[in-house]
Amino acid sequence: MYFSSIMTCSYTKAILFAYFISLIYAKPTADPCKVPGDLMIQYKRLTHAPNQTLFFSRTPKFPMGSKKINLIVPNNETKVLSKISTCPWTIVDVNDSTVYPSLRSEAVCRFKKCNGSSPTHQCVQVFTKTPVLKRTNQCVDGLYVFKPTEIDVPTACVCASVISLTADYKNDNSKDNDDSGDYVN
Repeated sequence: MYFSSIMTCSYTKAILFAYFISLIYAKPTADPCKVPGDLMIQYKRLTHAPNQTLFFSRTPKFPMGSKKINLIVPNNETKVLSKISTCPWTIVDVNDSTVYPSLRSEAVCRFKKCNGSSPTHQCVQVFTKTPVLKRTNQCVDGLYVFKPTEIDVPTACVCASVISLTADYKNDNSKDNDDSGDYVN
């Protein structure tokens, strides 16, 4: 009797193991919903853009007109803003299939601390609101529905003061309840 219960338990474990393995190696089911072919047209209407863009240029250009600016470049080897900034950044390509256009460029700060600055400063990303078409879970006539929205895209890095907030918390049930609500910075 004891031997047969052990065999039944082992047999059940083997079946469950085989089932889980089959789930791991099973091919995913085909997505019945497809991406519409007119997304570029919808995006152009949304942004009034002449063609698909990567949201911002890899080489920022600043129109100066007839004004001249004297820049002090540390090593005179480069005048690319992303390299000579107190918070240098690099550009990475991001592929996000949940939005259109799916390919965009984003700025990533190379360092946490600012070049030549006090410890009370840090490098932070600058974000630009950018219009996109966001894919929803809704499927109509076999096509995904995309809705216009804005996303924050990091476009540069700057040196900023470190902000630290500390709240003075008091328990409401304490005997010496003080409702002053003071916050300590």
